[in-house]
Amino acid sequence: MKKPFSKSAIGRSLMLAPLALAISMTMTGCGGGGTDGARATGAGATGGSGGGAPTATETPQRASMLYIVNGGPGFKVTQCTIDESGALSGCANASVPGISAPPDGIAIHDADAFVTVSSTKQVLRCPIDGKGALSSCQDSGAKSLAYPGGIYIEGATAYITSYGNPGSISQCAIGNAGALSCTTGTPSGSSGPLAIAISGSSAYVATFGSTTGDLVQCPLDGNGALTTCSSTGAYANVPYGITANNGRIFVTNIGGPHGSITQATVDSKAGAVVNVSQLEDPSISGPVGMAVRGSVAYVLNGVTQSVSRCSLASGTLSECQDAGVPAGRLSSPRAVAVR
Repeated sequence: MKKPFSKSAIGRSLMLAPLALAISMTMTGCGGGGTDGARATGAGATGGSGGGAPTATETPQRASMLYIVNGGPGFKVTQCTIDESGALSGCANASVPGISAPPDGIAIHDADAFVTVSSTKQVLRCPIDGKGALSSCQDSGAKSLAYPGGIYIEGATAYITSYGNPGSISQCAIGNAGALSCTTGTPSGSSGPLAIAISGSSAYVATFGSTTGDLVQCPLDGNGALTTCSSTGAYANVPYGITANNGRIFVTNIGGPHGSITQATVDSKAGAVVNVSQLEDPSISGPVGMAVRGSVAYVLNGVTQSVSRCSLASGTLSECQDAGVPAGRLSSPRAVAVR
């Protein structure tokens, strides 16, 4: 049976055709994938690793790490230090043993990074050493995954999307040693799942059909499993990644001239998506993923192969500028995560 058109192939085809909306389901080169794996004229400093001075509205944070998985030659992981102001520095690439095919997504749980690889139908567990670097990755033991791409971790549960028609979503318990034990299904209304995030008592899934995208809400039952999903009506122009933070949802869209980010508030009672808006910014180009650290968001741009740094101090994205990841570090970036 022919392999479903993969998420990474969607991204590659759109990026090579200036993010055109026409997607050929019979296009060659389908495979691999990148969930949250896209980023030039910017409003801030460029060239260098500092990313410009922090704005007065950004909340300082303790030092942390930012990780980007790349689908280019060597499938390297780009790792940057995040200082207390949110600026990036020391960005370097590493070849991580065990990542031998294009990675699709990455999520952090305690001292482990979990990396999805759709072409091998695996989720890899990569321990994080004392210096913050990913060490040898091994199969996490996740079973019955079709083409895993998007991954989101809530507590001790990993939610993983496998793109296809209809595709599937896996709910995986994370064991003490990092092993994943998964239950896989296709909740009604979730066909074509690309990425997933949890906010409150609902999952929010970015989906893509043959020509259109959608953001659907799937209430969680008492065991954390997705129930029937329904469209939120929020704008989704070829959605690629999704992030939840402090009661807000952010969807990165690679469709349109330069891509965009859908921002919305999650109603605390019903979980409905309200106050929906779109962000198009000169520093953002084909965004494939986004990660948040405190009041700073890091947007991964697939077209320009760069990272944009935006303030979230007001609750919505603003003051976006190039984060200063040195040119050449990123190669077909697929996904981003922070720790």
